[in-house]
Amino acid sequence: MALISDGPQMRLATPADLHSLETIEALCFDPDRRSTRRSLMRSLQSDRQRVGLAVSTASSGEEAVLGAAVLFLYQRSIRIYSVA
Repeated sequence: MALISDGPQMRLATPADLHSLETIEALCFDPDRRSTRRSLMRSLQSDRQRVGLAVSTASSGEEAVLGAAVLFLYQRSIRIYSVA
């Protein structure tokens, strides 16, 4: 098992993270509450949504995704849509 070099960090998700997002959805939500692959991709590509990832990086450089949050950006507020 690799040692963690730093504590958890937050970063914006990219389309390359789609598989990790699907895995998190499957682990955290019942099938009828999960976002679809298409919906997750739409969130990643949207100008009005942000998908953040909590990640931890091992001393080997390997990154582990610990969790995710989907935010809707409104003119005067931000809505937390999903946290896993």
